[in-house]
Amino acid sequence: MNEPYGERNIPASLLFGNHLIALAAIQAEPMIRIRELSTLLELTERSTQRVVNDLETAGLIRVSREGRRNHYAVATNVALELPDGRQVSVSRLLDTLSR
Repeated sequence: MNEPYGERNIPASLLFGNHLIALAAIQAEPMIRIRELSTLLELTERSTQRVVNDLETAGLIRVSREGRRNHYAVATNVALELPDGRQVSVSRLLDTLSR
């Protein structure tokens, strides 16, 4: 269900630590609940919601409601800018992590 989000340059520093783990978990389970994600991240639900909001604000995920649950779609075509100026797509980063 990944749809085009347009090209953006997002600093890769956003995707270290909890943000990266959350993005990978959302990619693997688009209907994941905040409670489940907070358990995975070992954060409070409020802190986990902040991480999800950061990802949404950066354009890395899109959140939509399906009944009483959220559905998350990862923007895999977004480019992340590495500290050395090179760019890598979210899809390539997530593919590398899943190996």
